[in-house]
Amino acid sequence: MAEVKKIIPKRRFKEFQNGEAWEERKLSESYKFSQGLQVPVEEQFNNCLDGYERFIRIVDVTQSDEPQRYIQNITRKGRVKNEDIFFVRYGAVGAVGYGYSGTIANNLFVLTPLIKVNSKFMFQQFSATKFNTKLTEMSASTSMPAINFGALNNMKFWYPPFEEQEKIGWYFEQLDNLITLHQRKLDKIKSMKKAYLSEMFPAEGERKPKRRFKGFTDDWELCKVQNFVDNGILAAPMDGNHGEKHPTTRDYVASGIPFIMARDFDGGYVDLKHCSFISAERAERLDKGFAQNNDVLLTHKATIGETAIIKGLKEKYAVLTPQVTYYRILNLKKLTTDYLYAYFNTERFQNELKTEAIQSTRAYIGITDQRKLSVIFPVNIDEQKKIGSYFFYLDNLITLHQHKLDKLKNLKKAYLNEMFI
Repeated sequence: MAEVKKIIPKRRFKEFQNGEAWEERKLSESYKFSQGLQVPVEEQFNNCLDGYERFIRIVDVTQSDEPQRYIQNITRKGRVKNEDIFFVRYGAVGAVGYGYSGTIANNLFVLTPLIKVNSKFMFQQFSATKFNTKLTEMSASTSMPAINFGALNNMKFWYPPFEEQEKIGWYFEQLDNLITLHQRKLDKIKSMKKAYLSEMFPAEGERKPKRRFKGFTDDWELCKVQNFVDNGILAAPMDGNHGEKHPTTRDYVASGIPFIMARDFDGGYVDLKHCSFISAERAERLDKGFAQNNDVLLTHKATIGETAIIKGLKEKYAVLTPQVTYYRILNLKKLTTDYLYAYFNTERFQNELKTEAIQSTRAYIGITDQRKLSVIFPVNIDEQKKIGSYFFYLDNLITLHQHKLDKLKNLKKAYLNEMFI
């Protein structure tokens, strides 16, 4: 009989630090595999009728917003309970289901344990550790990724003492619940922002918004970007250098003049810490695209309609790529920065932008066409300030929750790496 391999993880709970080592076990000796049920689409329903149960498909595991389906299962084949773990066999290999109750589809299969295991612990090991990486790699050699049961039988996993499984499973369940809570808070604020962007700006063809701050009743004005330029309210919009003058990766340096791309937009701001940099000498050889603090940036090539405001720039200027345009307000008594940024995020403006974009291999709207874009705005500068401040507050709230969520996800990733083998 082959010697059982034993090892311990880098991090353990205090009560298990001097405990038994983890054992490496073969999947086929510890689980039985059972495929799900094939059900014709016409026998799947969107409503849960009497005697029907949930029908669990790949999309239910890989997507969070997929409407549920229900079936009548008289064969009892493919049934799963909340504590059961199941794998995706075809397509989205590596996706692991847990916490579902109903009948799984035939492109899924359930793992029924033959030994005493804690399902919460095993779900984390199967879905988010080196085991999952091996599972994905095992199926990557075919045009349609698929799990081969023969190869799966020989896969191995780590089996700690049952009490330790329980503690680790509980800990990651609490962490997952916390991540879900913050994700819901973030989604709620994003939905609220989307709704207010729709209600606090006039609909197409209207001159008054559906929702306003108290004390404001006047009609809004509609103006082309070029009119703002002609009246000295906006500087002429400008993007970065094209062709041979465009800086390349060979020009990048560790620190210097920020070189701003669409990927540097982060929650309405520009990430000036992690962007690329070019030397001041290299920047001086450029003709245009010199952005400054409080410029509103807009992406106009390939990625259309992303927006951000430059804040906290310590250098005299930042340099833009040809994919990004700056909008610089010259008369803050007529138009405010935060208002313009908020308006650029509205569905009304985004639709106009994408409609005007030239559809070739990649969407594009040049500077000349950007000057033809419309901006609707309240003449009362105080109303602009209130609107801009409100969306500035929402964006900060979104950024705060996003950072909390990212921190929790990174914490989980680190602990998965240290608490599993």
